[in-house]
Amino acid sequence: MAEWKKDLDNFFAERARKTPEQQQLEARHAEAAKFFNRAVIPAFEDLGKELQKHGRTVRITPEKDHVSFRVRHKDVEEYRCELRVRIGPRTVVPYVVRHFFDKKAKRHRRAEVPLREGPKLYTVSDFSKIDLLRFVVGDYKKYVI
Repeated sequence: MAEWKKDLDNFFAERARKTPEQQQLEARHAEAAKFFNRAVIPAFEDLGKELQKHGRTVRITPEKDHVSFRVRHKDVEEYRCELRVRIGPRTVVPYVVRHFFDKKAKRHRRAEVPLREGPKLYTVSDFSKIDLLRFVVGDYKKYVI
């Protein structure tokens, strides 16, 4: 093989090779996707079925980096949250973004809320579907408009 062809092949082979950091990041993204499919979406689907029994309309929207959950009652959005993750080199940490109407300021706001309080770091592997259901039901009961 001509030397220039070999040089070109080596160039593309080197570009295709992933660094350990890239491999770690890809693994964390895969871990987040599994968490959404294993716990978040099933929890939101179960809660949605129960809320529909009480006259609510529920919309669950899975995205690449989060899953949103909206509840409407009589054409008014009464609750909206997104379950998101922060992806680090070694961890995937879940948190909730709650959307709400600030009555004093008369405007919509959003707040990031940890799923668990305290100094201990937690990751997606620490949460089951039941844990998420407990959190979202409690949050819904507190913040429903």
